[in-house]
Amino acid sequence: MICRRYYKKEKAEKLKVRRVILSLCMSLTVYLVCAMPFGHGEDVRYDQRDFMEFFDKLQTSAVARQDIGMNIPDNGLIHKYRTQYSSGWGYKWLAQTLENGALYRAYTRQKLAEYGLPACLEYLPVIESGFNPNARSRSGAVGLWQFMENSVANYLVKNETVDERYNPWKSTDAALRKLSANYQQFGDWALALAAYNLGAGAVQRALDKSGDKDYWSLVEAGLLREQTVQYVPKFLAVADLVMNSGYYGLVFPDVTDAGGVVPPEEQPVYVVQEGDTLWGISRRHNVLLTELCRVNNLDAAGLLTIGKVLNLPIK
Repeated sequence: MICRRYYKKEKAEKLKVRRVILSLCMSLTVYLVCAMPFGHGEDVRYDQRDFMEFFDKLQTSAVARQDIGMNIPDNGLIHKYRTQYSSGWGYKWLAQTLENGALYRAYTRQKLAEYGLPACLEYLPVIESGFNPNARSRSGAVGLWQFMENSVANYLVKNETVDERYNPWKSTDAALRKLSANYQQFGDWALALAAYNLGAGAVQRALDKSGDKDYWSLVEAGLLREQTVQYVPKFLAVADLVMNSGYYGLVFPDVTDAGGVVPPEEQPVYVVQEGDTLWGISRRHNVLLTELCRVNNLDAAGLLTIGKVLNLPIK
């Protein structure tokens, strides 16, 4: 698998091409204006804004916008997040997140093709965990795909000795199966995504209450919690920007699958022995103490019990 790490250089080259296109557009416009028949009693006036609008249309049309596999309506929240992640700190964060997640993106891309799901779902972990397999939210959601403990049934194993939510490979399979099940239930990807964030039961209750079968109608009616209202537009904006980076004049790190990603069989764990400390375990296994504590929901100053099974952070 190869990750294009020099996207800054690519961005500069892309912008150079766009400047050439803009120059050609301006030359063409000047030619057209000069060729227009003035006089003959006609009062012809041209405004600079008309020219700039014409330049923008010609420049944008140079790169076709592709369908990401889901409907993207003209929505204020989508515009908001598209703007946020296409410039400044938001753009830098998104590019770095995509680069950091290169290995997991390649595996997710393989599984999406295998399951026949929209390719844009590759970018859902961007807003879930930032492609961090050791992420833990304040609400207790864990891993690359942020599974809650009450949502792992039939998908992942969670017991005293193992928590597969931290396994990026198994959790990816589980998340895609869950998303597929949501789509089978609701027949709409916006609703399927909302159900992944809020829960299928909660979305179904909202639909029953409203009588509508559309995510955006539920948002307008105020029947979804604020996090879910923001969740779907944020995902659609990110997926659109990355999959249509050329259209928007942006460059993001991409991945190519060279022979496929083979995940390890099991999540690494460690059984606490007499005399062990969290600091000593972290040093022995070359992991950060803060990460070790986070994936096991432990206090760095807390006591360990002999025989306790610790999940080791995925490197």
